[in-house]
Amino acid sequence: MSKHSDSDGSSNGQRVLKAAKAVFIRDGASVFSARRVAKEVGLSLRSVQHYYPTTEKLLAAVVDLVIQEFESAYEELYKKLPFNAEARLLGVSDILLASNWQQDTRRVFYGLYALSCYKKFAAKLMDRMYARHTHQLATLIGAARSHLTEKRCMELAVIVAATLDGTMIFTGPGEGRLISKSALSKSVRAGILALIDAPVIRPA
Repeated sequence: MSKHSDSDGSSNGQRVLKAAKAVFIRDGASVFSARRVAKEVGLSLRSVQHYYPTTEKLLAAVVDLVIQEFESAYEELYKKLPFNAEARLLGVSDILLASNWQQDTRRVFYGLYALSCYKKFAAKLMDRMYARHTHQLATLIGAARSHLTEKRCMELAVIVAATLDGTMIFTGPGEGRLISKSALSKSVRAGILALIDAPVIRPA
């Protein structure tokens, strides 16, 4: 999480962060800057830089905010399903899949994916984000299927993460979608269960 806080007790730090997320979603990664965020929030550039000295640190905080939002949703789910590991795994997949239908989510991740192709700091953000993401999925898989090794749980977590993110291709705006929300959800759920229950086949 970002280590910057409001030392004066005001809410300006959170205002800056929320404005940064809004600017990234609305304007895109290619033009995202601390100066644009300052204009959005109605503060001077120096005031924004008090909380986030560079645009890179500001974007890192936006990524952390998005992660926090997902993890808060997971925590709410866990309160409802405290003792059912498989249900937790499928519930998390439902949360992630549902978010792929939301335009704001798509813009955040597509923007970050694109930026990571050209900027090393964005690539590092991606690596950190997905290391955390796959570790969480591996933990859920291990709890749901306790006979699996830690290595196998991580392998499966990578495949599950790739599957869930890959569904963004089929959840974009427009008409004539290849698959409905409900059908995609059922297919993804069934695919995850089939994957974690499949026998391990190693190359000779």
